[in-house]
Amino acid sequence: MANLQDRMALARQHYESAFGKKLKNTEMAEYCKVSKASIGQWFNGPTKELDGLNLSRAAEFLGVNHKWLAGENQPMLAK
Repeated sequence: MANLQDRMALARQHYESAFGKKLKNTEMAEYCKVSKASIGQWFNGPTKELDGLNLSRAAEFLGVNHKWLAGENQPMLAK
């Protein structure tokens, strides 16, 4: 994936498919311990990358591989 927003869009699709519900920025913000505005920036820009706790929590919430979400050449889903 070319950028964070592309990866976040795929992660959103995975979340909604896997959990059978629409992703709510408010719920993700509470889980990740950031503002709702931060979540919007992760999905829509201008945030270019996530790291540290933000990366770990976002990947865990979305159910995706944190290395993939960071932009590494890894599978989206951890094994």
